[in-house]
Amino acid sequence: MSRLSAEIESALRSGALILTANPRAARWLRQEYALHMRANDRQAWATPPIEDWDSWVRRLWQNASLLEEDAPLLLTDLQEQQIWLRMQRDDANLLVSPRGMAKLAAGAYALLCGYEAHAERNRSWDQTDAERFQQWANAFDRECQRQGWMSNSRLEDKIASALGAKADESLLIPENILLLGFDRLTPAQETLVGALRGRGAVLTTIQSQNNSPMRLLRADDLRDEIAVCAWWTRQLLENGENMRIGIVAPDAAAVRGEMERIFRRVLMPETDDISASTARMPFEFSLGQPLADVPVMKAALLLLRWIAAPLREEEISWLLLSGFLTRSSAETLAAARFDAALREARSLSMEISLASLRQQLHPARWPMLSDLYEHLLQIEKIVDANDFQNERREPSRWVDLAQSVLKEAGWPGGRRADTAQFQAMAKWERALEDVALLDFDGRLISFSDFLHILTSHAEETLFAVESQGAPVQIMGALEASGQRFDALWFLGADDQSWPLRGRMHALLPYDVQQKTKMPHATPEADFELSRAVTASLAASAPVVVISHAARNKDGELRPSPLIGVVTPELEWESTSDWRAELSLPSQEHASAEIEEIADASGVIPWPQEQSAGGSEVLAHQAACPFRAFATKRLAAAPLNSSDWGLSAAERGELLHKVLEGIWSPESGQLHKLDDLLAAKRENRLHGIVEDVIAEVFAKEIRFPEDDPWMQAYLKSERRTLCRRIEEWLEIEAARVPFTVIACEEQLKDVSVGGLKLRLRADRIDEVSEYARLLIDYKTGLEVSTADWNPPRPSQPQLPLYAAFGNVDDVRGLLFARLRAGETCFIGKVQDAKTQLFADAKATSSLVKYPYSDADRDSWTEALLNLAQEFLEGHAAVDPKDGRETCKHCPLPGLCRVAERPAVLENDTESNDV
Repeated sequence: MSRLSAEIESALRSGALILTANPRAARWLRQEYALHMRANDRQAWATPPIEDWDSWVRRLWQNASLLEEDAPLLLTDLQEQQIWLRMQRDDANLLVSPRGMAKLAAGAYALLCGYEAHAERNRSWDQTDAERFQQWANAFDRECQRQGWMSNSRLEDKIASALGAKADESLLIPENILLLGFDRLTPAQETLVGALRGRGAVLTTIQSQNNSPMRLLRADDLRDEIAVCAWWTRQLLENGENMRIGIVAPDAAAVRGEMERIFRRVLMPETDDISASTARMPFEFSLGQPLADVPVMKAALLLLRWIAAPLREEEISWLLLSGFLTRSSAETLAAARFDAALREARSLSMEISLASLRQQLHPARWPMLSDLYEHLLQIEKIVDANDFQNERREPSRWVDLAQSVLKEAGWPGGRRADTAQFQAMAKWERALEDVALLDFDGRLISFSDFLHILTSHAEETLFAVESQGAPVQIMGALEASGQRFDALWFLGADDQSWPLRGRMHALLPYDVQQKTKMPHATPEADFELSRAVTASLAASAPVVVISHAARNKDGELRPSPLIGVVTPELEWESTSDWRAELSLPSQEHASAEIEEIADASGVIPWPQEQSAGGSEVLAHQAACPFRAFATKRLAAAPLNSSDWGLSAAERGELLHKVLEGIWSPESGQLHKLDDLLAAKRENRLHGIVEDVIAEVFAKEIRFPEDDPWMQAYLKSERRTLCRRIEEWLEIEAARVPFTVIACEEQLKDVSVGGLKLRLRADRIDEVSEYARLLIDYKTGLEVSTADWNPPRPSQPQLPLYAAFGNVDDVRGLLFARLRAGETCFIGKVQDAKTQLFADAKATSSLVKYPYSDADRDSWTEALLNLAQEFLEGHAAVDPKDGRETCKHCPLPGLCRVAERPAVLENDTESNDV
C-alpha cells in the first residue's frame, strides 16, 4: 500500500518540486516514491524532484554564484564560528568559554536573519550581554563586507533579493512547488516564498487530513508506558506486512536508553543472549550522536592526541582493545594481554606516552604485536621530523599530517567496516575538509589549536546512520513532520513535557525576541507551535495512540492541555484496560526458565592439599560467600588501574616495610623499648626513621629520574611518612617494657578445619611474663574490635593468628592504627596495665574489654564454620551488611546483586566496643 497521498503522486507526475521541512522527511519521501515505482513494475525511473528546504536553498545559491562575478564566499559553520571567536578577542578575558560564546553568538545572528530583525541593532540595547553581542555583530558584518564573505544565515534574504531583480535569470525556479511538513515558516522563509510567487511559481502547502479515531492512554509510569507501546508495536508487526510504525516522544534522547532496553526485549528477546550473533533490529532511532563518540572516530582523535601528549591509562586500554590498531582478532587478543601486563606492572603515573608504550612493546616479548610496534615506531619518526609543540601551519597542512599519522598507525585496523563505520568515516572526511577550509583567512595555527578545533568540531557534528528502512521509527516530535505512517504512538504527552518549552536567547534583548515572535519568546508561541505539531502528528497515520505516564520520580503528572485542544471529545484509558482489550502480556518479556541440575553430594569440594591463600579468603566468605567463591575458585579480580602517585595500598606497604626496617629482630635499628628510649634521649630517632625510609623508597620505587613532578611528589610522601611513624613511635615509647620478637613473620602449618592458609603476622611483641601480643598495622580502614565479632568477622586476621597461627602464649590482639590525628592502639589485651600501658585508664576499652579464652573460643568456632562453608563451595549471594558490603566489593558486575533489592535491605552498622 502506497503511503503517498494523491496530491503528492499528482505533483510528482507533473514534475513539481516537493520541499520538505527536514532532510529526514525528504529521505522518507524518496524511499516511498521508489517503493511506489517498484509496485508499478518500473525497473528504472528518474530521480524525483524532492529536496529538503536547506539543501535546495543552498543549491540555488551555488547556481547563482557561478554567474555572479563578485559573489561572496559562503562561509561554512566552522569558518563562521572562527570569525565570531575573533570578534570576541577584546572581551576574551571576560568569557569562561569563548568557543561556547562564539556558538551562541552565531545562533543569535541566525535568529536576527531568520526573523528579519537586524534593523533592531540600530538602537541601543540595555542588556549587558546583548550590548556586547551588538558590538560583535557590527564587527562581524564589517569583516564580512571587507573580505567578501557571507554568513549562511543570510542565504534566504540574498536569494529573495536576487529573485526580485528582474534582470537576474540565473535562478531557475520550478513552476509548481509543494511544501511538506512545515509547521511554521520564519519571516525570512516567508519573504523567500513571496519572492518565488513573484517570479510566477505556484506554492502549495500540503496538509494532512485524517478523521480516524484516536486512543488516549494513561500509564502508571514511564516503564509501563514504554512496555505497553512495545507490545502494541509487536502485535502490529505480527499481524500486518510492510508496516511502518512511528514512535514519537517530545524528548526522545532522554528516554532512549529505557526504550532501547524494553523494545529489544519485547521485539527481539533472543538478542538478550550474549552469545547471540549480531542481528538487525526492527526499530531504529533517528537521533544522532556526536561524531567524536563514534568508536572509529574516537580512536582517530586519541591517536592524534597521543603524538603530542601522553594518554591516560584507560584511554590506552580502550585503544588497544578497540580493534582499530590491529589487523585481526588474534592481534586484538594479544593487545589485551599486553594491556593486562601493563596494568600489572603499574606505573606511578596515570599517563603513558607513545614512546614509553612502544618501548614496552618489544617484538621479542610480544611477537604477535610486531606490526603494532612498527606502526608506533613510524609515528615516532613523524613526530621527530615535525615540531608539534612550537610550529605554526595552515590548517590544511595539519590535516595532511594528521591523515599521514593515522595511515602510519594502521587506522582503522584490519576488520571489515560495516555500513555504520563506512558512513562515519565519510562524515570524518567531511569534518577534516571543514577544518582544512579554515585556510580561507590565511592564518597559521599550532598543532594544539588544530587538534582543539578538530575535536570540538567532531563533538558538535552529529552523526546518525542513514535509515535502513526499519519498520519501527523512533524519533522526536519535530523530526516526524511531513512523514506518513501506518500507525503512530505519541509517548510522553504530559503537562511537563508537552508543549515544548525553552528559554529565550541570552544574547538578544527580550523585547526584540517578543516583538519578532522568535522561538520561546512567549508561552503562547510555544503552545501554538506544539498545537500545530500535535495536529500534524494526529493526521499522519490512520491509527494514532497518545499516551502519558501518571507519575515520575518527582511526583504526579497530568495529561498535556494540548491533547484536550486537539481531541476534546476523547477520554483517557488505563494501561490495564488496554492490555486486557488487546490481550497484551503484563510483563516486558517472559522470564527465562532456569534448568536445575541435581548434585548427589551437594558439595563442590576445595582440594584440601591446596592453600587458599591468606586471611582474605575468610574475610570474603564472611562478607559475602559469592565473593570468596568468585575470587578464589573463579580467579576473578578487578581490573588494575593506576593513579597519580602512590595508591593507599602502596602507601600501606611502604609503611609496613619501614616499620619492619626499624623493628626487625634480624636487621632492624631497634629491638625493644630500651632501644627506642635511648634513641630518643640521644636525638637519633629522627635520623633512624629517615635512613630507613630512604632505603625502602630507593629499593621499592622506580620512576623516571628526569620527572621533576614525581621527584617533588615522592619527597613530600617521604616527609609525610616520617611524621606519621614518629607520631607512632611516641605512642610506642609510652608502653610497658617490650621486645619485638618477629616482624612480617610467616606462620607455619596453618590449617583451619582442613583449609590450608598462608598467614603472615605484621609483628609479634613479647611483654611481661613471656606474654605475647599480636599487632596488625592499619593505615586506611576504619577498624574496630567489632570487626572480630562472630559469626561473620569482617577482619579475621588477628583472630586467625591467635586461634590457628601456632603462636604460643598469646595474650592480646591489637590493631596499630596509623592515621593522621587518629594514631592509637585498638584491640583486646589480657591485662592492659601490665602488658601495654601502665597508666591505662579504667574507662578505656582496652581495660574494660580484656582478651579472654572465651573470645578465642568464639572466634575459633566462627572461623571453622567459615572455613567449612568455603571448603564445601557455599557461594550464596549474601552480603553481610547489605548495600554497605556491596559498596566496597571489587566485583559489582559479576553477581548482579542489584537485581535482587531484598538482599540489599539488610543494612547494619558496626559499633566499636
